[in-house]
Amino acid sequence: MFKLHKTSAVVLILAYLLQSADSTALAQQTSSSSVSPSIQSDGWGPIVHSLQMSAQVNQSKYYAGELILLKVYIKNIGTEATNLVFVVPPEQAFDINIKDNNGKSVPLTLWGKTHQWGAHPDPFSVQTVPLPTSTSTMFQFVLNRQYDLTLDGTYLVTVKYPLPSSASNAPTQLVSESVKVEIQGQDALFSHPGSTTFR
Repeated sequence: MFKLHKTSAVVLILAYLLQSADSTALAQQTSSSSVSPSIQSDGWGPIVHSLQMSAQVNQSKYYAGELILLKVYIKNIGTEATNLVFVVPPEQAFDINIKDNNGKSVPLTLWGKTHQWGAHPDPFSVQTVPLPTSTSTMFQFVLNRQYDLTLDGTYLVTVKYPLPSSASNAPTQLVSESVKVEIQGQDALFSHPGSTTFR
């Protein structure tokens, strides 16, 4: 029988999950859709120019290798319609910050490093997302595709989105409430009743 070390097995499982999601993950990161503004969430950030932002995950705990999908909502609570204008791809426009148990920033994966946030604006690829009053729009990001979340622990995820400068030229940005994500590491994965073990 083949013998695989637990670490190698986890790497294989994670690689399989990310590869399986590859065809949809990129599309989800660069797409948006209008949704009902009645989102069930306590994590709405402060109101800026009649806009609010919320970051959500499907669950609070994940086993090592599970796909972690972050959903970012921006809602317009004002009385006038507005537009979200992207001069870089949406997945580069949002500033996602993840802190570990010690308050240190989580490093990017190799994929994340090649798709760094804050790319140079391209005036020929401007994207405009309309946001009528009393509506919301949603963006999705695969966190553990972009960030190294292979170690167990509790992480805090905060999202920022820059807005055009105000009349006083003061920079403004939307900020979400922090979302807590707990990763249960390799031992938890292999002791989980539904997990696949390699011997």
